[in-house]
Amino acid sequence: MVELRPLVFARDHYQCQAIGLMPGSCSGALAAHHRWTAVRLDTIENLVTLCHEHHQGDNGVHQRKTRAYEVGLLLRMSAKPTPADEWVPRDPSGSFNTSWTRPPEEPV
Repeated sequence: MVELRPLVFARDHYQCQAIGLMPGSCSGALAAHHRWTAVRLDTIENLVTLCHEHHQGDNGVHQRKTRAYEVGLLLRMSAKPTPADEWVPRDPSGSFNTSWTRPPEEPV
């Protein structure tokens, strides 16, 4: 199985994707966060780069769930994610990067 964290971090420009979407400042190591948590769906579409503060800290998606749902950093657990739920990464300027394409699938 392909290690997805490096692919997720590269897609997201090694930048916390919560900056400007969640309160607080970024701090700590980067993590690959599962947006849909009903099961540990390890796909690049379900993962997003967050710093430690925005992942597990006081301003993190697990502490401020209402805001995380509003901005798409968490997905409701009632239905499996669809292609429309795929994360659109932000580029280093803070705008959303719509030119990213996913890497080719690993042969089985």
